[in-house]
Amino acid sequence: MQFLNETHLHEMLNVPLLDYTNLKGGHPLLRQANALFLLVHEEHARQDGALLPRIIAHYTNAFGEENAPQFDARCLWNYCPLAASIALAKATPHIWSALGDALREKLSFAMEMFLYLESFATSDDNAYRTGPSLNGNYFKTWNPNYRLANVPVIIFATHFFGDGDMQKGSVVSNAMLHAFTEEKYNEVIGRLQSYKWNNAYDAWTTEAKQHADGTFGTDAKTILLYGGPTYAYNTPHTEIIKEAGNGLGVTNGGRDYFYHEIPLSSPEKIVEDLLYFNYSGGEVRSDHHYDVDRDGEAELVAWILDRSTSPYQGQMGMMKEFASGNRSSTGYCSHDFQLTTVLILASRALGICDVKENADLWAQITVGNEDFFYKNERGYQGYATGSYGVSTKTHAEGDEGKPYFALKYIWKSYLL
Repeated sequence: MQFLNETHLHEMLNVPLLDYTNLKGGHPLLRQANALFLLVHEEHARQDGALLPRIIAHYTNAFGEENAPQFDARCLWNYCPLAASIALAKATPHIWSALGDALREKLSFAMEMFLYLESFATSDDNAYRTGPSLNGNYFKTWNPNYRLANVPVIIFATHFFGDGDMQKGSVVSNAMLHAFTEEKYNEVIGRLQSYKWNNAYDAWTTEAKQHADGTFGTDAKTILLYGGPTYAYNTPHTEIIKEAGNGLGVTNGGRDYFYHEIPLSSPEKIVEDLLYFNYSGGEVRSDHHYDVDRDGEAELVAWILDRSTSPYQGQMGMMKEFASGNRSSTGYCSHDFQLTTVLILASRALGICDVKENADLWAQITVGNEDFFYKNERGYQGYATGSYGVSTKTHAEGDEGKPYFALKYIWKSYLL
């Protein structure tokens, strides 16, 4: 079986290799990580070995010396498809064996780092507005693009460490979290140094931040190991804020990991939770109003450029990013469409769950995606981050590139 046609497959093979040497956030790295996931997903389906050279090249480049992810809690969308690709690679024997011992060791360590990170960033026992690097612009309850970047990662890590068995994986993963002692932390830092994964080393050894009033927060090592309050840079990184959250650290104070009271042994419920939230914008509307100037009257801030009406008007399932406070943006919906589609494909391929079996949820996803496509293709005057901006299909092409269209093709051809 194959999911990509030859045109999309050729395009995926020509997306630049995943590269973390110049960290600029989620946009270009989402493009590269999605291409890698789609290649692994296609190789998993075709089983012919043709895509192995490019897959190996991606992993070799992404986890080379002075490269590799930061393993930080921010809106780094690429973490979801990257972790999904590694879990699926291990679940596909001919891919995993082709990687070789040294690369398999690095990928296993990367999933260990992801497990520790996402326990700290997403569990019910932690409520930090920062990651180990003590930089702001993250909180687990914020919009879908924050949740979808991070929460699926711990599901994929659990599958990885359970060798495909999520029940076994939940036991193994929780045991690993419980064993995150100072000795383990020092071992992790030593391995980061030996691999020369400097992005992560710098983040995970960040020193305490000092507020303008002279007081200090807590350093990365302490909050990872023991939790507690800390300080962090705010979003523009111009000043230190004290209100950077609190928690119990990677170990969750000795408790097992829970996300919205759901254990790792029930990953299908976590997947459904994430998807319901992404498509929780309510009834489809073709414009959005918000009281921008706070005069008590909501102004029109977003609309379809030709002033047409969405064919799905009034149906339930609009993407939340079309009606999230003052935000209404096809750009953010584009990110979320890509991440949810990766999550759906990976969950099915890994045997975690088939989302389509939940008829109510699938109906909402269908309405939400098709409404998004209509708005994106017609052109949409959006409003986000305090400013207006026109989003059209060229937005997705410019920021996310060909993988966006490949995922849309799979949605239309195989999922819908």
